[in-house]
Amino acid sequence: PFNTLLSFSELFDYSVTDSIFYMTFSNSLGGISSFVFSSQLGKKWNKLSLLRVVAWVVMLVTVFVFGFAIGRPSQTWGMPVLVFGSFLAGFFNSSFQSLSFSLAAETSPEAIQSCSAGTGFAGVSTNVACCLLNLILPPRDTRGKILPEVLERQVYGFSLFALIVYAFFFSAMDLYSPKRQVARSEASVDSTMRGAKKILIRSMDINLGIFMNYLTTANICGFWIYKSFRVFYRPGSLPLALYFFLFNFGDAVAKTMPVRVLPSTSSQAHALNFLKILANFYFFLIGSQAMREHIFGAFNRLLIVFLVGLSNGYLTNAYMVLNAKRFDSPAMKGDAGFFNVFFLLVGLTTGSFISLLL
Repeated sequence: PFNTLLSFSELFDYSVTDSIFYMTFSNSLGGISSFVFSSQLGKKWNKLSLLRVVAWVVMLVTVFVFGFAIGRPSQTWGMPVLVFGSFLAGFFNSSFQSLSFSLAAETSPEAIQSCSAGTGFAGVSTNVACCLLNLILPPRDTRGKILPEVLERQVYGFSLFALIVYAFFFSAMDLYSPKRQVARSEASVDSTMRGAKKILIRSMDINLGIFMNYLTTANICGFWIYKSFRVFYRPGSLPLALYFFLFNFGDAVAKTMPVRVLPSTSSQAHALNFLKILANFYFFLIGSQAMREHIFGAFNRLLIVFLVGLSNGYLTNAYMVLNAKRFDSPAMKGDAGFFNVFFLLVGLTTGSFISLLL
């Protein structure tokens, strides 16, 4: 839902003015709120069964949000409904993501890489669908004015695409899902908390690295890319969906890289992350002086967003694989994967909030 919301940002901003930043922030906040829900249910129920249920809930909530938006609600009550719907979409989507990464972490580093690559391809396929819809059904006229009836048709076309993806997803689960789940002994609350504390202490630097990676990504994409696109939009400009396609393409390329090309130590991963943080400060200094078009021109934005996606996917895989290697038991690897996703969501939410303030 987060990537889909961004891809259809023109629809939401047309429906309720400037709603997209509030929606992406609430979507990320919903993801953080889901942490306790997914981690506790994942210990008591079969994770594969939960994945099926949560996937359908994500679909239904997202359909509601889009259906409400194309109804063109009033500014007064439209904003809180869209924001709350985005919160629910983020809540259940992050539950799905946490359960998926936990299952992968319990298996092997290659499973983590495959799961991460799946998230990358999900983003790419969403953006490809949006770019095709923009070509077939241009959402703006020759003067750059948004055509609401065309946006509505785009939503129907994307819904058909989503249903096809869901059909493949459930077919793949039936064919390739593992037949068993890691056994967990009944443990007291105290022992569970001690285990969680041990995992957090041992992997704190990794989790902080994931947090900073996603904070930087959300800040660059949310503010320096999206807002500069709005400032410099002219009739005939490249569609916004193309920018997010390049981000997700770079993200997917990095996430499909084999485990052997990832950093072998956390120090190497932290060094690369530090360079990305410096780049974010560079954009901040430029933007504080003035959002000049020769700096934030179309080509520069395309290149920047691709590199941000590439770094985001590469560091995500690196940190999660390195973190799983720090633990021996599959159960602890799975719990460590939950914490990775939690800090990912906190970073994404913080970056979205900073973009909202700016």
